[in-house]
Parts: sequence; C-alpha cells; structure tokens
Amino acid sequence: MKISVVLCTFNGERFLEEQLTSIAQQTRVPDELVICDDRSTDSTVDIAHDICRRYELNGVIEVNKERLGVEENFSYAMGKATGDVLFFCDQDDVWVVDKVEKMIAPFQDDPQVTLVYSDGWITGPNLEQTKYTLFNKNPRKHLLDGDTRPIGTLLKQGNAPGIKASSMAFGSRVRELAGPLPDGVAHDSWLAFFGYVAGKVVAVPEQLYSYRRHEHTSGKSSTNKLISGLEHVKKVESQVAQLQEKTILAHRIFERLCEIEDTGLAGQNVPSRFAALLQDAEDAARTLGARAMIHEQSGVFSRMLQGMFCLIQGDYVAIEGFIPKLKILRHDVLQR
Repeated sequence: MKISVVLCTFNGERFLEEQLTSIAQQTRVPDELVICDDRSTDSTVDIAHDICRRYELNGVIEVNKERLGVEENFSYAMGKATGDVLFFCDQDDVWVVDKVEKMIAPFQDDPQVTLVYSDGWITGPNLEQTKYTLFNKNPRKHLLDGDTRPIGTLLKQGNAPGIKASSMAFGSRVRELAGPLPDGVAHDSWLAFFGYVAGKVVAVPEQLYSYRRHEHTSGKSSTNKLISGLEHVKKVESQVAQLQEKTILAHRIFERLCEIEDTGLAGQNVPSRFAALLQDAEDAARTLGARAMIHEQSGVFSRMLQGMFCLIQGDYVAIEGFIPKLKILRHDVLQR
C-alpha cells in the first residue's frame, strides 16, 4: 500500500520544520510527500527541500506558477499524489509518531474502508494543550460515530460533514469519485462527503495530531476562541449568504452524484446508501435554494408570499414533518 502525504504551503516558515520532522519520524514513513507551495515569499520552500534531504523523504516539491488560493491549491496537489491512500496535512500542525500507522490499519483490515479520520488536540501556538479536542469541542457533530453518522441528514440541514481535512486519510477511490474540487466548496467538506459515497468510513478516537491555532489563524476558525490569548473575530455573514453557500455545496454534490450515476463511475461497489444520498442532496439543494430566495426578499410581506409559495409547491422537502416546516418558514420570513 503506497502512502502519499499532500501538503499545501504558503509563508509557513515558522512551523513547517516541526511538521515535516513529525512526518519524517513516523513509525510508518510515507512513500511520497507532495508539497505544492502557493508562491511563498519567505523560506518555506527552502525548509521543505532541506527536511526532505535531511530525512531522505521522497519529496515532490513544486512552486505554483501563479497563486492559486487554498482550495484550488489543495485540488491541484491532490491530483499530483500517486498513493493508494492520501493524507492531507496543514503546514502548522504536528503529527503523533504513529499517526500514519494507526490510520492505515483500517484500510488494511477492511477493503471496504475508503475514509479514516482521527481526533486531534486543539493547541495554542506553542503546542500548549487545552481540554478540547476536535471530537469533544462540538458533541452535536457525533464525530465518534464514523460510518453511522447521518451524513445525508446533515446535508439537508445545511451542515457540512465537520471532518477536518488535516484529520483524514482517504483512498484513491474517494479522489476518483469526488473528481476535481468545484469552485465555492471547501475541500474538506467535499472529500469527507464522498468518503461516505465511496464506501465505509472509520473514526479513530485517539488524538493523533496537534491541531495548532495561532495568530495567523485568527478570525478564520471558531477554534481560536478556545485558546487563551488568541483573538477570535466572529465571521459576520448574512443569512442569505450562508444559505447560498450551503446551497452551492448541496447542488455541487447533487450534480456530481448524478454524473457518477450516469457515467457508471460508481461501478458495482457503491454502498447501499448511494441512492439515499443522491435524494438527500437533491432535496437539500432544493430546500436551501428556496430558503435563500425567501431571505433575498426585502420585506416581511414579500418574504411571507414567497415562503407560502415555496411551502405549497414542496420546496421544503428536506425538512421532515409539517410543524418543523412551519417553524423554519417562520424563521425565514421573520429572519430571526
């Protein structure tokens, strides 16, 4: 089994050596380390070359010809990896020494496994631990449940899978079904969802890496508020914008699932939940899109008319039960 680690870098000189060293010192050293640098202006690339030479890592290091941005860079880097199992990692994290060994074990034990994700410590800039981990900071995500998580229901509710890309390892089958990362979609949400589409998902309850937060992640992650001394600027986004973003994710997933079905790409090994996820994605895109249209109306009366029209024609299909539909409709009309 060939193991690839995919790392996207940008001005990461402060923490990169520590992360790369933790990868090089794994009990199961990866067979390939793909690094795509998004035109750093510091010594990031030099550090990457130095660590790969020092530890004799099979490093594939490339500097982008033009700046791609986070999501496009991850998509590009993923396409260059040649492993049977791919790991994503962030430039500022640190891996526990047996992270790779423990995360590839489910793939070796069960050929149906397509995605594995682990817990991780949420730490400060100097790796000072908190009482929080990725799994316990938000119990409502039910990250411990792995394959039994109601991923379709989450999508219909407008929620992403909630699995960090830096916590996951996935088989090449996931990459094949996920296809190129579409515009406007976070790579971790996209790949996590298609992990469930492709096969079995396993959650490893151990903290296998340190998910480091520091001043340069300030304002970009809700986990910053868990670290003493770090500023957290709450993301201010209108309800319309939030619903539009959620609609894009659901719609892109639905389009890709239809493409998989129409082309026969799924083959005979598709999980039994494929049809249900296809329907969930269609329902989610329809309901979230309708709700966004209601929020776009300028007055309560206009929103009420639009809302009643959407309710009557069945656009609230993703919400189960008439009373829950009315509660969401009321929220959409009053925008609170």
